[in-house]
Amino acid sequence: MTRVDEVRKRFSKRLIWLFLGSVVLVIIGRVKEPSVNSEGLLNSIQQVLSYLAPYADYFGSLLFGAVIVASLVDYTLTQDRLAQEEKETARKEREQQKLVEEREALKQQLADDRADQKRQLQKELTALHQQNAKNVLSSVYQRLIPEAAFKEIESVLFNARLERKRYNIGIILRKLENIEGMSNAELSEYLALTMHSSYRLYNLTDKEYDTKVEFGLEIPNEQKLQQVTKIDSIMINGEEKLSEGKSTKNNHICDASVPVKIPAKGYIDVSMSGQSVKRKIDSEVWASLMPSDGVIVSIEGPDGLEIECRPNHSKQFEIRPTPKNINKKQFELNHGILPHQSIVAWWNGENIEANTAE
Repeated sequence: MTRVDEVRKRFSKRLIWLFLGSVVLVIIGRVKEPSVNSEGLLNSIQQVLSYLAPYADYFGSLLFGAVIVASLVDYTLTQDRLAQEEKETARKEREQQKLVEEREALKQQLADDRADQKRQLQKELTALHQQNAKNVLSSVYQRLIPEAAFKEIESVLFNARLERKRYNIGIILRKLENIEGMSNAELSEYLALTMHSSYRLYNLTDKEYDTKVEFGLEIPNEQKLQQVTKIDSIMINGEEKLSEGKSTKNNHICDASVPVKIPAKGYIDVSMSGQSVKRKIDSEVWASLMPSDGVIVSIEGPDGLEIECRPNHSKQFEIRPTPKNINKKQFELNHGILPHQSIVAWWNGENIEANTAE
């Protein structure tokens, strides 16, 4: 039972008892003397009550009025006390709630601080382990590898922040379309080249990494053919980004670069394409500027075109089967590729049928 209920119960009992007392006195005040003088207990009591009746009526009325006034006063005071107690209770509840909230906030702050300290400690331990591993690796391999060579490995490999996976290079060689100022005989000495490459670029660091995606093609030396070379597309995560990048073109290289942000421990998907002109007996070289987990090279050309490809690598290509109805070869290297290792492709179009390159 609450304090409010106890006060109200006490007030109700007091009012009832005082009211009943005043009623009894008023009733006594209404007792009349016996009409016949007779003996007996009942008549004696009636005589006594009738004697006291005027006094009882007076005091009963007075008590009844006093009860009403006292009850009103008590009720008013009780309501004031209840209001004060309710205010005090509400104040204490607010203070208690504030203390609980402050305690919870402090506990959360301590938990956040511990989590931050744990993350920072883990980060420092990871960095320390990496540095120790690097130092151990350095101390071991520096005994086996010449110092100059080891410094190069450390520069291009140990300090790498990016890794390329799912690397695909596709080349399609076709007859060259009519070009103003060139005869069919001159055109037959060249092939139109369309190149496409795609890969997934991983960020190896714990922070967002800003870099550039670059794509370039060699421009032929012949003045009449230089306008043919161009970059057609650079797509990042399926969205065309070539217009957001920077393109350059000189007498030797046509290239474009697009700025990208790679999330921490995340990746982006890259797809690029362009076109140029190559001689029917020619070659193409690609050098990887970042570590890769392998590469697939596909080369397709007209009937009669001889196609070869080899990696400048400790391992050799695996030749994959291709459809027999087209002149296409696919070379696959399922081994890690270090920065600046390269791939060389070459072809010989002397046996292309005359009507193919006209």
